[in-house]
Amino acid sequence: DRFENVRDLIEENRKHYENHSDVIDQAVQDIESEEFGNVVAPNAQYRDEQDKDIGSKESDLFGCFDPGKDKQHTEYDLINDIGIYPRTHEDEELVAKRLKDDDFRKLVQSFNIEQKEFFYHVLNSVKTGKMPLRLFLSGGAGVGKSTVTNALYEALMRYLNAQLENDPDDVSVIKVAPTGKAAFNIRGNTLHSAFKIPANRGFNYCTLDRDRLNTIRSQLEKLQVIFIDEISMVGSGMFTFLDLRLQQIMGTKEPFGGLSVITVGDLFQLKPVFDHWIFENSSESYNTLASNLWQQYFQMFELPQVMRQREDKDFAEIINRIREGKHTENDIRVLKERIFTLTSEHPEYPITSTHLFSTNMAVDEHNHEIFHKSTNEKVQVKAIDIVLGDLSDDLKERVKKQIPNDPSKTMGLYSVCSILKEAKYDLTTNVSVVDGMTNGAECIIKKIDYRVPGSSRPSIIWVLFQEQHIGNNHRKEYSYLYNQTVEKNWVPILEVTRQFRKHQMQVLPRQFPLRPAAAKTIHRCQGDTMNEAVVDLPSSKREHMHYVALSRLRSISGLHILNLNENKIAVSKKVQEEMTRLRENASLNSDIPFLYKDTSGTFKILFQNVRSLHLHFPDVASLLVITM
Repeated sequence: DRFENVRDLIEENRKHYENHSDVIDQAVQDIESEEFGNVVAPNAQYRDEQDKDIGSKESDLFGCFDPGKDKQHTEYDLINDIGIYPRTHEDEELVAKRLKDDDFRKLVQSFNIEQKEFFYHVLNSVKTGKMPLRLFLSGGAGVGKSTVTNALYEALMRYLNAQLENDPDDVSVIKVAPTGKAAFNIRGNTLHSAFKIPANRGFNYCTLDRDRLNTIRSQLEKLQVIFIDEISMVGSGMFTFLDLRLQQIMGTKEPFGGLSVITVGDLFQLKPVFDHWIFENSSESYNTLASNLWQQYFQMFELPQVMRQREDKDFAEIINRIREGKHTENDIRVLKERIFTLTSEHPEYPITSTHLFSTNMAVDEHNHEIFHKSTNEKVQVKAIDIVLGDLSDDLKERVKKQIPNDPSKTMGLYSVCSILKEAKYDLTTNVSVVDGMTNGAECIIKKIDYRVPGSSRPSIIWVLFQEQHIGNNHRKEYSYLYNQTVEKNWVPILEVTRQFRKHQMQVLPRQFPLRPAAAKTIHRCQGDTMNEAVVDLPSSKREHMHYVALSRLRSISGLHILNLNENKIAVSKKVQEEMTRLRENASLNSDIPFLYKDTSGTFKILFQNVRSLHLHFPDVASLLVITM
């Protein structure tokens, strides 16, 4: 009764507060209608119909092993999709472990005169404030460039970090190199990780955003000296990018941010990939009118003396004459004695030695032959490609079919990875630079491990690295994967994903980061040191190829030559001209008055105050300027 009495009032108020209720009711009815879905979501209907036609199917990732630590093996960054400057590297420790004091002193005691000259020139310049330094430490095979670099790093780190205003953990000196493998060899960082330089994106300069700039500034606020090893691999494009990055980090327009830069290497190596020689002007837009940084600022100090044992020293001297195209007939005669004509089927053929070729085709043929002739356990693993985005299955499949069968275009991952037990392999990506698991790190396949029931796809590839300390951190992190069938010194290699763009679409391939290494290109092994190798030298003139190939060997006894092609030895005229310029017009002249350079014949008395003389007597005796 009460409701009936107030019905009219309720209806009047409802009309006032429920405007368009009739429209809403109709919309609800429309949404419940199947036909309306064709209007508001035609793609959803298409996919529904497509799913009905296809039926249920297994995920592309079915049968893949999940180690439970995805962060180590997945590199997908959403900001690549939305066009923001990429975060390319996880933070790495920027301070290398210091040598023990005794080891450091023995290192300096081993120096020859030229090594000591450069060492004390740099140390004196830093102590007296004659900075910034812009130096190039050069020399051929076996002259001890790395030894001097390591000793200088230790000396400067000890001195600069001992200053009252510095914290012992401050980064005052840093060692960097252009590749992960080269960085690990010097126990340093890559240029890309240390200074947040994006990889595989050309040399068009992009500034850091505020957050990352503030972070790296806090890390490097006390930085004074940078060592760059393997400088021949750094082109002018990368060098200019580094200059601009350091200016941004240090907040100054001074070249290289006002920091001292000491470069180490040999310009007679192979030309940088996809870049100009460091002494040439870059073609990048920001550098077309600028003077060349290298030629404008850097002075060279050259180490001439080979620091090796007798047999190795003779071999190194031959190589260094080939380095500049000054080899003799006797040099060629000695090398020809290392040529052998055995076929690969002969029982005395060194089939297990690494083979070096000048072309990718020859490398692939040799690796293919090794894989297919072997009776060892083997498997071929096909990459799983995931195309990101809200795309139809048809479109995703079309994108997948256009993915190139070229690991250089798919972030180092092969479309098909052929795995052979007890064969040599290299890593194809930097899994962890600080752990030595870098692109090019060589290992032996020890076990192909299947952990997923019912799956024919390997879960883990267990490997043994040449150097036992490589992968120490990795072994600890994945200790739970070890069982009674796995040796404690083996390292687990898991599938990784990397990201690249194809037709404006992001693709994530999943694959084991491994490639066969029974054979390698000479270019790929630049920077390596080997005890034994079979070398097939180019049949056409390839600048510096003979020198780079032969200088990989520690001694001539481990060298086996298939084809010498001595008439194809070639040296770049551009490099010869640059080295002439450096020697004649940009040679470093130290201002330290070394006593042994005084030819006046005057009698000299030297006073040296030494704390703990008994401890440091070998240091004093090794100064080379004192007759003990």
